[in-house]
Amino acid sequence: MVTRRELLGSIGAAAALAWPSGARAQADDAAARIQAFYDSLQAALAESDPARRMAAVSEAMTRTFDIAAITRLAIGPHWSKIPAPKQASLQDAFGRYFIATYASQLGKAAGGRFEVLPKAEQKNEQRAGGRLVRTRVIDGEGKATPVDYLVNAEGRVVDIYLGGTVSMLAARRSEFDGALKAGGPDALEAHLRKRTEAVGGT
Repeated sequence: MVTRRELLGSIGAAAALAWPSGARAQADDAAARIQAFYDSLQAALAESDPARRMAAVSEAMTRTFDIAAITRLAIGPHWSKIPAPKQASLQDAFGRYFIATYASQLGKAAGGRFEVLPKAEQKNEQRAGGRLVRTRVIDGEGKATPVDYLVNAEGRVVDIYLGGTVSMLAARRSEFDGALKAGGPDALEAHLRKRTEAVGGT
């Protein structure tokens, strides 16, 4: 006869087994989204025309990244103090800057490739704000650089970790703090638009 303790133990074991399968499904979805993004980037690299390459990168990034969340998180606590119309303007400026910067770096990756690490090398790591997808970017000389993506519950990227440790948001926040302290939201927007022009964006 099965005791109450044994029955509860069996239920607990079943629940424990069910949760990892759900976690694995989420991890697979996140990895598939980054793989699709990388496929788009690889196609963009084949574009010799800079304008067409920029358009291809912009479409892929808009689909994959949560620009609104990234803007809000990069600006940090100052965001709640900024009026809504200026928030929208900053989001537009940041999106253009972010995409232009990524596209300019992509031009340097000619001859390289992008790889999502196999399942065996993914740690299914959950972090505040989402799940980490581990990848590597391999340049034309064969040098591999770890690039990890934080994907939120909606399946969109909200942060990038370069070299496996350096948060893009953390780096941008310190940069944005300086502009905000120097002249508020208007100064930050001007800074973003100037940086965008410097890397060939519009």
